[in-house]
Amino acid sequence: FFLGHADERGAGAGEGFNINYPMPFGTDWDAWNASLEDACARLTAYAPDVVIVSLGVDTFEKDPISQLKLKTSD
Repeated sequence: FFLGHADERGAGAGEGFNINYPMPFGTDWDAWNASLEDACARLTAYAPDVVIVSLGVDTFEKDPISQLKLKTSD
């Protein structure tokens, strides 16, 4: 499994069209939400016709494979 790095933003004609938000172990709602808000702001500013998202949803603190700390109340 390859997460991608924050500095990997695409290459050639696609440079700047890829954004990675790697989450360190223990990421909580505040940190996760800050990345989500940044991503949404960038999408809004760019106003694309199509968005393709590669999104892991194993962020729940009790998920057996998760290292993140999102809670039900988040």
